[in-house]
Amino acid sequence: MKYFSPNATYDKAISEQDKVVLKALLVGIIGADPTFATTEFDEAREYIKQKSLVLHGQELKLEESYIVQEDEFEKDNWDEEYYKLNLVWLQDNFALDKRLSRIKEMGKIVYQGKMTLGKSKYNNRRTPSQAKPEGRSATKKATDVRATGGGLSQDRLSHATDGSWLNNNKKIITVGILIVLIIIIAVAVINKSKTKSDDQSNDNGSIITETSTVNG
Repeated sequence: MKYFSPNATYDKAISEQDKVVLKALLVGIIGADPTFATTEFDEAREYIKQKSLVLHGQELKLEESYIVQEDEFEKDNWDEEYYKLNLVWLQDNFALDKRLSRIKEMGKIVYQGKMTLGKSKYNNRRTPSQAKPEGRSATKKATDVRATGGGLSQDRLSHATDGSWLNNNKKIITVGILIVLIIIIAVAVINKSKTKSDDQSNDNGSIITETSTVNG
């Protein structure tokens, strides 16, 4: 099956011949796919039929004769609320021969241009050959668009990774390294001078202390 995935709920309802649950499940498929973009509804009906034949030796009949519902009414301007009411009436009176074609027509009109779960499933199942080819113009356009990352344009990022940026800026890099080395050496000299000065201060202090002791 292409779209329908049977589960324990279906199997239990078929095993117990629970028509109420099965009709609710089928109407739920229509509600998720109001434009019938997929074949899930037909696949589910076929599964119920075949499973019933295996378990019970006969097909489980869900279809009913058409009966106008107590709150059922006609409306010329179809909208989502009216569509949902038609699904309720279908579940209460599963007269597919009378109601299904109308519901299909209504769903295609009401949900035209709107994304539904059914359309999403259909798009996800499309083969690569069905996808619209991008062509050379699309490829050229894609190369002209520059993505940004950390404030750098894509061409700058590519230069940083392929080594050309380093080759083109060797002089700047060399000067920068020399400056850093000079700063490091200067800091080291200053620290050394400061340490020597502190040692001399300590020596002078010791001499003064010893002289004071002798005089005393």
